[in-house]
Amino acid sequence: MELVEASLKTRLKSYLIIVIVILAYIGAWFSLCYILGTSNPIVVVEGSSMYPNLTKGDIVFLKGVSKEELAEDFKVGIKDIIVYSLPTGKNIIHRIYSVVYDKNGNIIGFLTKGDNNPYIDGIVVTEDMIIGKVVFGPIPYVGFLVLFLRSPPGFILLIILTAFIILWGIAEKGAKEKGSSNHVENARKE
Repeated sequence: MELVEASLKTRLKSYLIIVIVILAYIGAWFSLCYILGTSNPIVVVEGSSMYPNLTKGDIVFLKGVSKEELAEDFKVGIKDIIVYSLPTGKNIIHRIYSVVYDKNGNIIGFLTKGDNNPYIDGIVVTEDMIIGKVVFGPIPYVGFLVLFLRSPPGFILLIILTAFIILWGIAEKGAKEKGSSNHVENARKE
């Protein structure tokens, strides 16, 4: 009986630790979102259009930003790197190439260009498309794990590893229960 209670306490402690780690991760993510003023404060670079400044697998941190702040930066010679979302949902990380104004001098949006691309992007990036501007990074190579897990082989591997861990836990639990039931039966025989 004591062995079963000890096993149950150990299992509950393990589950509690897992829940605490998950809640800490979620709390940290939402804290970053709030502090940096964007729904997506960490982005993984997925392509080579910003080479050599950003390369595939780099991680960058973003801050929410207004079109006025970006235009002001541009006026003083700072060509911010921004991340924006296309209508398809794909995120693009490119540098501001120019500010686009209407005939009254109001900011419409921005033209962007990848540092490694020969031409500017064929779209005016409006404020509602902008996720944020890069404020920290790059942190090289860290994003490769994320990119791998997003790929079909990485996702399959993640499922296999999760299933293996669950089955390992079930098998280990069964072995402990079988061992303790044998111990109880041996005690009864004596």
